[in-house]
Amino acid sequence: MLKHIFAQSVVSYFLFAFIAMVGTSYINFLPSVVSALAGGIGFSDAQAGEIVAANGYGALLGSIGAIFLVRKVEWKPAMYLCLLLLAGMDIGSVWIADFQLMMVWRFIAGLFGGLCMGIAFSVLARLNSPDRAFGTLLFIQFSLGAVVIALLPSLQAGMNDYAVFYVMALLALISLVFMFVVPNLNSQQKSEQAVAPLSDNKQHRWLLMLAIMLYNCAASGIWAYAELIGLNAGMQHSNVTTYLASTSLLGLLGAILPIITANQFGRLFWIIG
Repeated sequence: MLKHIFAQSVVSYFLFAFIAMVGTSYINFLPSVVSALAGGIGFSDAQAGEIVAANGYGALLGSIGAIFLVRKVEWKPAMYLCLLLLAGMDIGSVWIADFQLMMVWRFIAGLFGGLCMGIAFSVLARLNSPDRAFGTLLFIQFSLGAVVIALLPSLQAGMNDYAVFYVMALLALISLVFMFVVPNLNSQQKSEQAVAPLSDNKQHRWLLMLAIMLYNCAASGIWAYAELIGLNAGMQHSNVTTYLASTSLLGLLGAILPIITANQFGRLFWIIG
């Protein structure tokens, strides 16, 4: 009954988008992750960056692997397994104090997270309106990022500096619960939304991939160290988290546009903007 209701409602888009977001949820509050690693957890600024980078490399490898797996495995059992392993890796991070071990551990966690993301993205693409589905994903990312950044100082004060990993594990477990509710989509199901195919020119495809990669590098490079930059500039911790949370909320304005307009105006106009 629930699955039938959600299959025809906007709620299903939010559930699917939340599940797709969780694999790399740490990106939404990356400054807090780096700040925790370089703060009370005890790593240096450079080591914190290397740990986050290792997590990112693992996610990249996992997402590449998902490209070859999505049509060969049932997406729901695969997601159950990856989400469960991801939650276990996040919780396990709490007991790691050695730098080298943390790098390897977070690389493996990133691998499972990348698999989750790649498989979930293939599901989003099969929903009736992929543009709205991915717009919903961005909406959830910016909203959740702002909430976590704002709440983490209080969580760290009440627990410890590893609270950020508890948050990541909790998000993975929530996604596991959502997995029992969302409708099943077979691997052959296609979106009802007509989307113009990309150019067959391989050079154009590589340029598009390069543009996406450069954008992510530019966006994440400064974002990762934003909290430490504020703290080193002499700002109070509470003020820095407020500024970063506000920045995430501003991203909602952009995320809402594809949800409202779907693909009515194409993509080029929004990308140039």
